[in-house]
Amino acid sequence: MPIVNVHGYSRGTRYLPDRRDLNRFFPGTRNGSIASRIANAFFQDIVSHCDMLVDFHTGSFDRSNLPQVRADLTHPDVIEFSRSFGNTVVLHSPGNKGMLRVAATAVGIPAVTFEAGAPTRLEPTEIAQAVAAIERLMQQSGMREDPEAAEDAALVPDPAAIGVAHPEPAPIFLDSRWVRANSGGLLISDVTLGQRVQSGQRLGRVIDPLSNVERYILAPVAGRIIGMAQNQAVLPGYAAFHLGTETSEQQAVREAAEPHSPDPVAEDPDPEERPEAPELAEGEDYE
Repeated sequence: MPIVNVHGYSRGTRYLPDRRDLNRFFPGTRNGSIASRIANAFFQDIVSHCDMLVDFHTGSFDRSNLPQVRADLTHPDVIEFSRSFGNTVVLHSPGNKGMLRVAATAVGIPAVTFEAGAPTRLEPTEIAQAVAAIERLMQQSGMREDPEAAEDAALVPDPAAIGVAHPEPAPIFLDSRWVRANSGGLLISDVTLGQRVQSGQRLGRVIDPLSNVERYILAPVAGRIIGMAQNQAVLPGYAAFHLGTETSEQQAVREAAEPHSPDPVAEDPDPEERPEAPELAEGEDYE
């Protein structure tokens, strides 16, 4: 399904004409708002017939995301599903009420969100990574044949030896946080998506255009840049860099299952940027 929110796509926004966010209304109802009705029709006519679901998103509000899978690792079937994307980053995130993947998982359909790149832009590198990940998923799921495996099939006499090897577990970034600007001005980044950084390393600077004073944004911990704001004018408190710290799959699953596991952190944009939606709780996952 190339576009779910056709109204938003035609207007260049993620919101519907009534200023509702469709990805907060799944599975929807037949007699509610336009968002709820669209969600209900899509969920009943399409999603309910699926064996698995991948919901594609980009970053929001002038932020870009490293290609990554967001999944609720408290569900064993979702954990297994998340292993099928090759070497794509996997980030534990239980999601929020009304998200498509949350509603699908609730009715027994393993679902994840695939985040890649920035909004309103066509980025060939990020698109290629997403395509490669989905092709790997389709091969692992038996939806399409691996060309290399098919080419070698005639040389392998044992049928059990024919097929796609299970990929190595994807790296998982569970403990993630947004590093925020403490002053207003012009944000200039010094790092790139996917870059590994050390604790105390300079991530960027904010320049006050009136006083010409520069203030640095430093990494609070070592990690990898899995999301970042594009260079722009920012206000104090703006979420500028998303840091992820790598852990093993086993540790990620254990921490996800703990009742006091770290709050999921994702876009969490400033409330004034989206007045049509309720203010996000600290750490809410924004997809």
